[in-house]
Amino acid sequence: MAKQQRPAAPKTPAPRRSQTTARRPAEEPHASSPEKPDFVFTPLLRWGIMAGILILVWLIYMPALSNGFTNWDDGEYVLENKHLALNWENFKLFFTHNVVGNIHPLTMISLSIDHAFGGTTNAFPYHLTNVVLHVLNTGLVFWFAYRLSRGNNWVAIITGLFFGIHPMHVESVAWISARKDVLYTAFFMAGLLGYLAYVARPRWWVYTLVFLSAFLSVSAKPAAVVFPIVLLLLDYYRGRDLKDWRVWAEKVPFFALSLAAGLVTLGAQEQAMHHDEYGPAEKVMVGMYGYVTYLVKAFWWGKMSPFYPYPADKFTLPTSFYSYIPAFLLIVLGTLWSLRKTKTVFFGMAFYTVTIALVLKVVTVGAAILAERYTYVPYIGLFFIVGCAYSRLSQGFMRTAVTALLGVFALACAYKTWQQTRVWQDTVTLFSQAIEHFPEANLPYINRAGELRNRKQYEAALRDYNMADKVEPNYMLGIKGRALCLFDMKRYEEALRDFENLIKNGNKEASVYGKHGACLTYLGRFEEAKASYEKGLELNPEDGNLYNDRASNYFNLKDYDRAIADYTQSIALKKDNNMDMLRNRGATYLMVARYEEAIADFDACIAMGNEPAIIHYYRSAALLKLGRKEDALASARLAVTRGYQLPAGYANQVGME
Repeated sequence: MAKQQRPAAPKTPAPRRSQTTARRPAEEPHASSPEKPDFVFTPLLRWGIMAGILILVWLIYMPALSNGFTNWDDGEYVLENKHLALNWENFKLFFTHNVVGNIHPLTMISLSIDHAFGGTTNAFPYHLTNVVLHVLNTGLVFWFAYRLSRGNNWVAIITGLFFGIHPMHVESVAWISARKDVLYTAFFMAGLLGYLAYVARPRWWVYTLVFLSAFLSVSAKPAAVVFPIVLLLLDYYRGRDLKDWRVWAEKVPFFALSLAAGLVTLGAQEQAMHHDEYGPAEKVMVGMYGYVTYLVKAFWWGKMSPFYPYPADKFTLPTSFYSYIPAFLLIVLGTLWSLRKTKTVFFGMAFYTVTIALVLKVVTVGAAILAERYTYVPYIGLFFIVGCAYSRLSQGFMRTAVTALLGVFALACAYKTWQQTRVWQDTVTLFSQAIEHFPEANLPYINRAGELRNRKQYEAALRDYNMADKVEPNYMLGIKGRALCLFDMKRYEEALRDFENLIKNGNKEASVYGKHGACLTYLGRFEEAKASYEKGLELNPEDGNLYNDRASNYFNLKDYDRAIADYTQSIALKKDNNMDMLRNRGATYLMVARYEEAIADFDACIAMGNEPAIIHYYRSAALLKLGRKEDALASARLAVTRGYQLPAGYANQVGME
């Protein structure tokens, strides 16, 4: 007898989604899964681990706090920047003024704040801000990796740790002029974190904060123009439907911001772009070389340097560069192949690619083919891949071995980073490293020589300038530095030859013509010197030093009226630093028997303080000519007290015993 079948239960129709309801992002099927339960990560433990990482980063970077300034752009950004005072006029200027090929107002505002505390003599506030920002960025990267991996603690730990302690990031932190790197990253990562919150729960005020973060980031460094592309990568990784027009509409304000910032940056960097002899194919190879080299340095940094020169041949790349073509293609193919199993590798490599693409030197900007600071944000994508890969490992030998390997790598990173922060102590230590690794490059010699010259170590500076000229003959920046060094050494004949070389090669700097004229003056060729001073003042009629030097030349020609006129013009132009000009004009007044005017100039010098002893002698001589013997005696005694040796017989003239 057949069994009686029960009637099938009626199917309940699934509720239909409204066409207007926003689609929730699909779960990424191959995203990093939660870590294996080798031990439980409580919220307290997670916060404790992050705090431990931040403390470690702070300790490793502590040597940077005792570093000083360098002559590697710190002059333009801080030491010689006349617009760092915190006022409304400078604030407006930051939005239009080009500093070292960039317009980055937020960076300049932050440096202005440091300037209020440290000025141009104390580098500590600048370094402190950089280190604090890096520690903050490490925390932001930790939470970004945690949120992006949907709460995977190991991904957060590995990504945050290696971001914080990797030695390739030292340049961005220990270099004052790299403030833009750590500052733009802070807002860049804050914006990405905000966007993940927006994707999880769309709210207009969160979207507004994300846009504000993007604006502040691009105001700190134009590299943030890639922000909207990174947002699309997050959409892809989180499984949002990229065919949905609303996903793209969200990005329109961000792309508009990036377009505007990009146009401003192109205008600012036009002068920094080199019109070299490399063809389009070779420039693409340079880009591949950078892409692969930066990738390799993420896992072994090799020799580190603040300067990586282009190949010596300015017309043809070495054959070794061709090997980077297959390496690049293998990386691309491997990344695409990984999509068969996971999105993570593609996402991490795409993050790396997008954030490093603009600095791969396909368009030649600057004199270096690589720069360690360019890896600051891109390496986040690579460390995220490592973290996700580690979190997938099951308990056993492989996981233990990889844990040990990562531990050794972390120790190596920490030690090298601590060591590298000391390299940035000053200009000499910095470029000594560059010379050690790239002795065939001329710029490190020139930069080190400039600092040695400032320290008045002229012989050592001259050796570096000569070495730079040997490496790349007739390089005008080096020739100029050597000319100034020889001038300081009072080797005027040799200095004159270098200044003439500069002028012959089209140099149009007023100061070069001024020094050329000064060499002629010191060599007694006063008539010839006149033409050099006139050309210099034609180029820069506001140069007070040039008027002072031409006045001295007129003095030697005994043309005292013209000398006085030039000294007067120099004093007017150098209102804040004109003691030498006042002294020289006073001495000239003394020569033409205008004693009252001479005394007035000497009194003005004395009122400034720290005046040289000779001024008191000059004042005594003028007073003696006016018959004021007691006053003359008092000034003569002051001159002697301060170490001036009076001319023979003068003590008797003023009645000194």
